[in-house]
Amino acid sequence: MRVMSVSLGRKGSIPLYGLEMTKALAKICDVSVLVASGAYNIEKWRNIECPTMEIPTFHNGLTGFLSFFNIRKFMKIKRFITSQKPDIIYYVGTHYWKPVIDLLVPSDVRVVMTVHDPVIHRGENYLARRIATAFERRKPDAYILLNESQKGGFISARGIPEHRVAVIPHGIFLSYRELPTKLENFPDFVPLTENAGKYFLFIGRIAKYKGIITLLKTFQKLPDETGRLLVIAGSGNFSKDEKNEISKIPGGSLRIFNRWLEDAEMSALAANAYMTILPYEGATQSGVIPLSAAFGTPSIASDSGGLSEQIVDGETGFIFRAGNISELRNAIIKASEMPEEAYRNMRNASLRYAMENWDWNILAARLASFLERTAE
Repeated sequence: MRVMSVSLGRKGSIPLYGLEMTKALAKICDVSVLVASGAYNIEKWRNIECPTMEIPTFHNGLTGFLSFFNIRKFMKIKRFITSQKPDIIYYVGTHYWKPVIDLLVPSDVRVVMTVHDPVIHRGENYLARRIATAFERRKPDAYILLNESQKGGFISARGIPEHRVAVIPHGIFLSYRELPTKLENFPDFVPLTENAGKYFLFIGRIAKYKGIITLLKTFQKLPDETGRLLVIAGSGNFSKDEKNEISKIPGGSLRIFNRWLEDAEMSALAANAYMTILPYEGATQSGVIPLSAAFGTPSIASDSGGLSEQIVDGETGFIFRAGNISELRNAIIKASEMPEEAYRNMRNASLRYAMENWDWNILAARLASFLERTAE
């Protein structure tokens, strides 16, 4: 089976997800790659030994709009697709170019796409996004979702047969273990060294649906004896309300790194956290939990979307009802009061569960089996 893996995102979790899945898939299929030359991890894509085309995409709204008129670029993509003769075009995630590329794919080639977010997040559900999403999802002959909880709604909304949708969870980011993890290696994080292994961590893009308000209000209500530090790290803009809640937390109890984080920085923060916290109000799944689990760091997450499928409550972390400050507060207190042995057991269980269920080779084998059925 000849599979062309298409990854056109430049930043965020999709280029990393695509890299890991493509590497594993290349062990069992005849794989070629179409990847954005501006992907932040492009050097790692170049280590995959298979036919690869790197293509410049765009950097902002204006260059994105203009890119649709670059006929020469799309003809180059068409020639590459034709030369590789794929049976399957596999999109590792959505991209604004997808509707155009679909037109370049021969009619006998099947199209499969991983849908990372079946439901558009709160705060991002604007008209242009809805229109773009509708077009991006038009062509696929089959879909990959990352959780079971949203499968039924996705099938119903699209009116597609159940056999055309497979659920394959997010893999564990073991590659982060190869990066430096000492906080003192990073100037910004040196002040955290005395709190290594003690702080709670929110990491990732700052966005409305991620429940940062809930998290901040919860930390205001923690008893003083909890003595835990909250670290918020990631790019994006805080809302006026979030800034107001931040001002209510004593400076000694909160550290904020509001910028884009390199992989090594994410590795160091996750490896040295006591637990990661995902207070999301709406979610599909999260790469934060597999990232944390790679270091044996447990997570506290809301029951939104498929997050509860990534945690065994009380064994690999804790789950609370989305938006419920009281339940999140209790989970943080319970976590803080865990005896050392119980906490160590939870760390071991977190890593073990991820290794047994989210190994990329296992997930790629499931994907290959689904692709084969799709190609029949």
